[in-house]
Amino acid sequence: MKKLFITLKTLALFSLFGLILSFASCVKEPDLVGLSLQSPNEKIGLEFSDTSTIIAYSVIDDSIRTDYDINDILMARIYILNGKQVPAYCVDKMLGTYNDPVFGTTSASIFTQYRLSTISPNFPITQNHCDSIILYLPYSGIYKASDNTSKSYPLQIKVFQLNQKMSLDSSYYAERVLDYNSIAVANTTIMPNTTDSVTYDGVKYPPLLKIKLDNSFGDKFLQNPNFLLDNDVFTSNFKGLYIQSLPLNTTQDNKGAMVYFNLISTQFANLSIYYKKNATDTFSTKYNFVINDQSPKYTHFDHYNYSGSNGTLSAETDFKKQLGLGGFIKDTTLGTQKLYLQSMGGVKVNLKFPNLRSSFKDKKVVINEATLVLKNIDANTYNTAPPLIGLFKKLTGRSFDILPDHLEGFSFIDGSYNATTKEYRIRITRYVQYLLNYMDTDYGLDLVIDRKKSIANRFVFGGTDKSLANRMKLELKYTVIK
Repeated sequence: MKKLFITLKTLALFSLFGLILSFASCVKEPDLVGLSLQSPNEKIGLEFSDTSTIIAYSVIDDSIRTDYDINDILMARIYILNGKQVPAYCVDKMLGTYNDPVFGTTSASIFTQYRLSTISPNFPITQNHCDSIILYLPYSGIYKASDNTSKSYPLQIKVFQLNQKMSLDSSYYAERVLDYNSIAVANTTIMPNTTDSVTYDGVKYPPLLKIKLDNSFGDKFLQNPNFLLDNDVFTSNFKGLYIQSLPLNTTQDNKGAMVYFNLISTQFANLSIYYKKNATDTFSTKYNFVINDQSPKYTHFDHYNYSGSNGTLSAETDFKKQLGLGGFIKDTTLGTQKLYLQSMGGVKVNLKFPNLRSSFKDKKVVINEATLVLKNIDANTYNTAPPLIGLFKKLTGRSFDILPDHLEGFSFIDGSYNATTKEYRIRITRYVQYLLNYMDTDYGLDLVIDRKKSIANRFVFGGTDKSLANRMKLELKYTVIK
């Protein structure tokens, strides 16, 4: 999979986003300034079109970083400047397996490092066997079949020790699998429960996943106190865990779940070892190895090549034909009928307006409003559309840039899902105006799911064929200046 690069220009724009927003409401597009000064009679020529030609097709998404990177920090800052809660993708990781009727089976697993909660803990020399060692992960959400009658399907989870040390200086992409010890320290079935509180050391807390690991694994910490002198020594000897979600024991669709975890909650995201200080002790003492902001961590996604291999559910045939998967020759013309978006490093859409400039040739046009409309053609009671869709301008190579419409703020460009009309509306007025005003090479746009590395939602929508009732379309309101 290709790695996607954000341009330095974009990073600068993100960094200055708060400043730009404070002035955005006072600044007008240069070509719109004259429009506001015209007399009403000169503005009568407001016209409407929704028949612009669009070329669009789905492709495998570029490789995504699923650790905590600079783009997350910048995006978090944007949300804060807009008075919004920082989205979960800055802290959340995913674990689980889901059988989607369109996209087939996808699994999400977690690689994470642990750190000492206190330096050089004083474990007893006389007691070198633990009572138990338990992995705790704090739930923050779940994606599963959303009809009210469906319960979470059991997930098969294995836990392994890493053989490869992780580093905050490294970049971790969704397809990467670190070297790990093939002997599992846990092999269990879980039934995700993200709503009920749990009792943790005698105190009731929000929902937590609890996985008991082999005691022999915990014994190593008690028997090797020299491993615990400091975090450098500790992470060199215990490199972390690979928490793997296996394929389901069924190929039935709409089964399984993707579970979201907050791994920055140092109070709960722990590996807890319980032991007795003395042979006569009645109660166990606990020590926590923690996941915190100094712990490298990332989510690994596996789509099994959408092929139905290893006992997984295959993606639908039309999907595989459009993307050229499963032995099919790639047929991008199928994007005229149906288009696909999938998070988790899955699928994005390339699109372009090839005739837009020629249709307004030799005309001075002010774009009053340009809106890209996407209609859900797979709305059902099981799989929910993502809350937000993102649109970015493609540049040369694998780089991209934000649209000029982003500078107006979230409320302007929109892209949020309307559950009533079952559609997304993305305002790209400034982008279209720029296309008409300047003859720069147009590489098109990338349509992606927002927060695609931390949510499991997907979207299937109408293609570009103008005869379709639920087609993708560009709605233009414009004025021809004479």
